[in-house]
Amino acid sequence: MLSTTFRIAWRNLGRKLRRTALALAAIAVAQVAVLAMEGLMNAWVDTMLESLTGPMMGHAQIHDPDWREERAPDLVIDDVDATLAAVRALPDVQDAYARIYAPALVARDIDGHGVMVVGADVEAETGDGGMLQGLPAEGIPGDHEVIVGSTLARDVGIVNLGTCFSVTFGNRTRSAESARPTSAS
Repeated sequence: MLSTTFRIAWRNLGRKLRRTALALAAIAVAQVAVLAMEGLMNAWVDTMLESLTGPMMGHAQIHDPDWREERAPDLVIDDVDATLAAVRALPDVQDAYARIYAPALVARDIDGHGVMVVGADVEAETGDGGMLQGLPAEGIPGDHEVIVGSTLARDVGIVNLGTCFSVTFGNRTRSAESARPTSAS
């Protein structure tokens, strides 16, 4: 029975060439569309993974157990130097950095912008793999200086060095002496 069905189907393909060509074209277009969508989705996943594990975050993160829930800047790891030494001693670890993340409000004049402030070891972060890698010497922040991404700089009107603005953490406000806009957002 199967061989009879196969013979009939094969004969019908030859009899109706236009229908056969149309069906083959539809299958080809569908395959191309599926492959294109698969490629786009893979690229999207790769981009998302890179943005999550890029120089800002890293492939692994160690936090205080309550940090993900509260994101409070005072939830820190005790004895961070010993923890960093233990992590760096692992065979597959290329490097490890200590960073402090804190949500904040950046305001210039009246308008405020929610930002993520990152406290980092500037000397360590300028090396290979650090988030400040590749900045020219004049772009490296000093004491009481901050680096501001280009999007925030544009939104708050920072166009040159020496622009003062306040950063609010809860009920404590600090002023930065200078802001350095960068091309990174």
